[in-house]
Amino acid sequence: MSTDDIDPVGSGGEHENALQDVIAVDANDDPEGTVNRLDAHTGDGIRHRAFITLVFDGDGHVLLAQRAPDKRLWDTFWDGTVASHPAEGQSQAEATRQRLEEELGVTPEQYSDLRVTDKFEYKRYYMDEGLEWECPWFEIAMRRDFEG
Repeated sequence: MSTDDIDPVGSGGEHENALQDVIAVDANDDPEGTVNRLDAHTGDGIRHRAFITLVFDGDGHVLLAQRAPDKRLWDTFWDGTVASHPAEGQSQAEATRQRLEEELGVTPEQYSDLRVTDKFEYKRYYMDEGLEWECPWFEIAMRRDFEG
């Protein structure tokens, strides 16, 4: 599938992911510059950096999130608390803080002990829609005021 085959959902007739870049990485997770986010998730894909964060309450329960129905890949599937791609020049911690606040309204004062626990690589295709070829940093945090 080429990027020309993807239905536009963003402004200007472009898929919203075509308006963003991700950090391409080698097999050791060393940066190799930026690439278009849509290109990174189309065709054979481009290996790139990402993160998955799980937030736990004091009893060890994890907060999962269901992906939005308008996501191009794995729409409505259950995922970590937040998952995304850091921007060039942005630390993993900054990217995580931003995503937690934007998606869930969770501020740094509401969690502690944010730390990277693992890094790995995976490549998975989703039907004929695209793929993920990521080297995500796996992070955990403890929610201080979790009610649920």
